[in-house]
Amino acid sequence: MRGAKKVFTFLGFPIHIHFTFLILLALFVFPGWGPGVDRHILQLAWVPILILALLAHEVGHALAIKRLGYGRSQIMLWGMGGLCTNTSRYKPKDGLLIALAGPVAGALVGLPFAGLYLLEHSPLAPALAGNILMATVGFSLLNLLPIFPLDGGRALVYALRLFSKRYDRAEWSVRTAGLVGLIALAPLVALALFSLQLWLLFMLLFLGQSAWQAWRHGTRAVPL
Repeated sequence: MRGAKKVFTFLGFPIHIHFTFLILLALFVFPGWGPGVDRHILQLAWVPILILALLAHEVGHALAIKRLGYGRSQIMLWGMGGLCTNTSRYKPKDGLLIALAGPVAGALVGLPFAGLYLLEHSPLAPALAGNILMATVGFSLLNLLPIFPLDGGRALVYALRLFSKRYDRAEWSVRTAGLVGLIALAPLVALALFSLQLWLLFMLLFLGQSAWQAWRHGTRAVPL
């Protein structure tokens, strides 16, 4: 939590905000800024939307961790999204459930806002609904990609540990998940380069570095 400040407690979980989270907010708010009150409202709405989406996701992890008996977690919002931290080491089945709990919670929070599409008398409603769904359901689906350290990559690690009979299944599962992540990242990096999406490219390179460490160093990089 270095560089982060605790701002409030939600459902018993301390919520910290890292200064880099302000950069993330700015990257969503200012690129689409334009003339007109409606445009200003739409862009400024990214602030509560992102906070809602990230908190729903991370609280999903934290509630699963607590429910499975691993104690209380801390949540941090930072420049790459959200982070739920807990020092426990999970059993493979529990780790799989915890990894999937975040995307499920995020999607469940976002889906009810799809009804805003029906409010055709409001020019802002469909656009707001689209942004909310992108930040909740879209983010949840993105997180399910089998790329470590996304939730899909973590779920893959625990699934491999759960079903493998190898004597070195912990080490093998981390290295395998890292390799799968690197393979899955290749077309996404090419797409980001082709479309000149620099922020997406930066995020993919960050994920690539983590996947590389998992592949090359196994449990030395990802303690289980």
